[in-house]
Parts: sequence; C-alpha cells; structure tokens
Amino acid sequence: MSDITADKLDQALSALETLSKGLVAKAAPVRFAVAQTTTEKEAAYRLRYQALIERGSAKPNDFPEGLERDSHDERALQIIGWEDDQPIATGRIVLPKKGYLLPTEEAFGLKLEPQGEVVDIGRYTVAHDWAQKENRYFAGMLGFSWLEAQAHGYMRVCGTASAGMLRHYRRLGFIVTELAPPHIYYGEERYPCWYDVVGSAQVLIERWGS
Repeated sequence: MSDITADKLDQALSALETLSKGLVAKAAPVRFAVAQTTTEKEAAYRLRYQALIERGSAKPNDFPEGLERDSHDERALQIIGWEDDQPIATGRIVLPKKGYLLPTEEAFGLKLEPQGEVVDIGRYTVAHDWAQKENRYFAGMLGFSWLEAQAHGYMRVCGTASAGMLRHYRRLGFIVTELAPPHIYYGEERYPCWYDVVGSAQVLIERWGS
C-alpha cells in the first residue's frame, strides 16, 4: 500500500466505499452475497470448476465431483453473483489466520508483511454467457469484495494473476506489483501480486465513478 497520511487514507477509503457501492449497483439485476450454506458454497466451487474446464486448464476427471476447491476454502469468504436463483459469478477472499499461510504465500514460498493484515483474493470468474466487454459484473464483484474486505478490517490485498489478467487489472486502473517470477498455479502461469487498492483510488474513481 502506498505511503499516505491518515487524513488522505480516510478520504481514499470513503471514496472507495462510495465507488464500490456504485459498481455493485450498476451490476443489477445481478446481486452479490457471501455464500452462507453448503449448497451456496458448492455453487461457487462448481463455477470455478466450469471455468477451469472451459479454458482447458483441467479435465473433468481431475474433479470427479464437478467442484474445484482447496484447503483454503474452509476459512474463505465465497462471493457469489446471483441473477434470480442462478449463480453467474464468483470469487473468494481468504482471510488471514494465525498459523496458516495465505494461498499466494503457500504457492510461491512468500511471507507477506504485515502478517495478519493481508487478505488473499482470487478464483474470480464470470460465467461465459454473462461475460461482457464493459466488465460490469466483474467490476461489481470486485467492488463487493472490497466492501467485504473492509467490513472485516482489511485494506491490504494480495493474489495471483496471469500476464493477461495483470494487463486487465491495470487497464481497470489498479496499481499491481509482481512479487516474484511466475510459475504454474491454478492451471496456468501466474504471478504473485500486491494490489494497491488505496493507492489506485484516484484513477479508479476517474475511470469508474461516472
């Protein structure tokens, strides 16, 4: 996160909250929520499975249940975008927990500081039939995820991204920093990254606040 005074931090967080709520609203009629039941969580895992199969990063027999999940999901917030009763988008936020590594730390042998103050975002996907060039649903999901991270007291965000997704995040207005060379993770070559959401606030608001 960029160095910033307390007053400017408060201003940036307030502006990001307003922006994020606006992005969520613009995604209507899709509504976003944190999965609460086993059935809802499995809907997220199924969307993740389908995304891997569609992009050729896995085969059906790799996931005989048709669900993609790992040990980090037990403490993660599973975000789902719903259109009526149909899940059409998902992502997850892995919260820090003492004695446990974040997915990015585990996959790339990193230790992200300050310990206990970083959330790990990832597993973002929008179902093929709902993917749009203007990124409305993806942006809404990112906005909702930021609101959830803030609600749990976090503003430092890490994750992994392919070269293509790095370019996409930067086009959206995010400051993204690669932390190490890429290697194969989650079915493709990915970089471990910092996402400086607070430092990106001004550009994000300029591009998405209208």
